[in-house]
Amino acid sequence: MIMKTTFLTNEDKNILDKEITDRVTKSEHESDINSLNNRISNIITNSDETGNNSELIDIRTAYDGSVYTTAGDAVRGQIGKLSEEVDTLNQGGLNLNREFIGEQVNTWLDEHPEATTTVQDDSLDVEKLTDIAKLQVIKDYITPQMFGAVGDGVTDDTAAIQAAIDENNGATIVFPDGIYNISAPISMVNNYCCLELSSNAMIKAVAAMDNMLYFSRTAEMNKQYIKGGWWNGNGLAKNGIFVDYVANLDISDMVIQDCLEVHLYLDGGYEIFARNIRIDNKLAYSINPDVIDVKTAATDSPLNDIIVKNCTVGFDIRATTLCTHIHPWCNALDRIAYTVGVECNGSTYIDKSEIDSMAIGVRDNGWWTISITQTLFMFTVKDSDVTPIYIHNENRVIRCENCTFSNTYNGVNYLLSVKDANLMTLGCRFND
Repeated sequence: MIMKTTFLTNEDKNILDKEITDRVTKSEHESDINSLNNRISNIITNSDETGNNSELIDIRTAYDGSVYTTAGDAVRGQIGKLSEEVDTLNQGGLNLNREFIGEQVNTWLDEHPEATTTVQDDSLDVEKLTDIAKLQVIKDYITPQMFGAVGDGVTDDTAAIQAAIDENNGATIVFPDGIYNISAPISMVNNYCCLELSSNAMIKAVAAMDNMLYFSRTAEMNKQYIKGGWWNGNGLAKNGIFVDYVANLDISDMVIQDCLEVHLYLDGGYEIFARNIRIDNKLAYSINPDVIDVKTAATDSPLNDIIVKNCTVGFDIRATTLCTHIHPWCNALDRIAYTVGVECNGSTYIDKSEIDSMAIGVRDNGWWTISITQTLFMFTVKDSDVTPIYIHNENRVIRCENCTFSNTYNGVNYLLSVKDANLMTLGCRFND
């Protein structure tokens, strides 16, 4: 018996006809042959009809929900659609064709000039973006300009800077060249942003405020930093950078100037690294001469390569601190009699430094360990009563090793005077 089949071609019919006629003669089975031929012809004629064939009914419904009349139409239609979609994916996604991506992104940017986006390297025509937008697209960092800052020295940029910090916790906020006026403190409380100012970027106080930057964070954080640029108190801000409490922070490569009370104030925390900082107090010094340039109560927090100029106290040390390459000095001659280079209210270790033109170079105010090595005390003022080292408690001893003490004015040497001091010197030089 011949089994029912489907989708037979005319060629299949001819082969089947020949096989049947070879086995039997027309005279013996003519009616059977005619019946079989009719069945084969019917199958070929209706091969696309699926109405009575349960195995083919589901093919008429395509994956996208379209319903076709016949199974053949369904297969052919879906193959065509799939081919189109695969071609589109190959152009824009699967093969990551950069020209296609760039074309689509640039078209979208033409329609949305206010927007920025991030795409594959080299696939975006950056000429269509503003300079500020390029920073985010190419360098992957944030600028205050993206939040409305202008940096023209006229506009109040406080809100824009604060928004950039608050809305991008953990990002690097980059300040391009410019003067950014602030009328209120910038606040970073439990915030993990890094602030990076270009060499010609200045943040300038234009209204009275307690701190220009207030920083407080309880959790440890590696590689968080504030670096670069200028912080100008403008005779209006009491403090420049105020750190309430922080664990692990790098403050570096900047100028802080004209704050009324303390320029760099590390009130608590540990492992705060302050380095390569210049503090220049001109305007504020005339308003409030009792200025402290650096005040620290943070532990395990070294001070390195810091120059401070024109203050009443250069460094107020209130926790065990290593000071390397520090240089407090004063050129306001009417104020020198009131100045102290390093005020030791905690154990202090001074190395490879210069203390210049201060009434008192180092003052020990209690039961602290004071060690000074390879440091130059140079007093270029016309005052025979300058005091390189002053010990408040005469029972304490300051150790000086390989230091130089020099007191000159206009080429004339003055005798070195030391008050209330128990001083141990090793390898020191005294030029009188």
